[in-house]
Amino acid sequence: MINSKTVFGLIVEGDAGLGKSFTTIKRLNDNKLVHEKDYIIFNTHSSPMELYECLYRNLDKIIILDDISNLFEDEIKVNILMSALWSPTKERVIHWHTSSEKLKSPSYFTFTGKIIVLTNRLPSHLDTLKSRCFHFELNFSYSDKLKLIHEIGKLEKIDKKVMKFIKDNSTEASNLNFRTLFKINEIYKANMDKGWKELANLELEVDEQRAIFLEVVKELQNKSVNEQICEFVRRSGRSRRQFHVLKKQLIPKLQNCSVF
Repeated sequence: MINSKTVFGLIVEGDAGLGKSFTTIKRLNDNKLVHEKDYIIFNTHSSPMELYECLYRNLDKIIILDDISNLFEDEIKVNILMSALWSPTKERVIHWHTSSEKLKSPSYFTFTGKIIVLTNRLPSHLDTLKSRCFHFELNFSYSDKLKLIHEIGKLEKIDKKVMKFIKDNSTEASNLNFRTLFKINEIYKANMDKGWKELANLELEVDEQRAIFLEVVKELQNKSVNEQICEFVRRSGRSRRQFHVLKKQLIPKLQNCSVF
């Protein structure tokens, strides 16, 4: 994306705490790009106008939109991104039509920069936006996460008891990410002789919907998808749509599991 003359965006999808921000910034720095000079990080809640003005102020930079809430739920924001990423002509012109005096930028400008979107999940109805960008999905299986946690733990010289505790007390349904390792390590260091495991277990909280989904899919692995959906809805009280959301999130991570 840094070198491309025709594709001006990158979308990175992945669960929270898997290193999207860290890896992206490291990659930019490895390419000799300088924060504030060559790229900026925009990670606060913003109105459509604030997003427009951010792009204007940094119109020739790489803009990292880091897990901005409601970014894809606002049609105006999505349209701004569309205009910034592609144009049928060579110039990517972004417009803002308003009579409000709050606007501090011109009513239109040519955007020459690039955009990186870091998000937990890109809604399926935004395939048009995805088609205008390079796209990468950071999708670690449970076993991958355990291996990486072990490697990170060794690099950071974290006590082996912490890594073993995470392995012994987590499942595919746990909200497990790389931040978990550091949080449990802090609990361990502060409470080595004071019941640290009870506190640490709180960081390995099981997502109830994920747990039900995994339970249903494993139990009914030889049944039809429709039967799995009906059982999931019965046990969870959630919708068919939620089943498909979880299937998209979890099944790719479980393809190598023995139950499939």
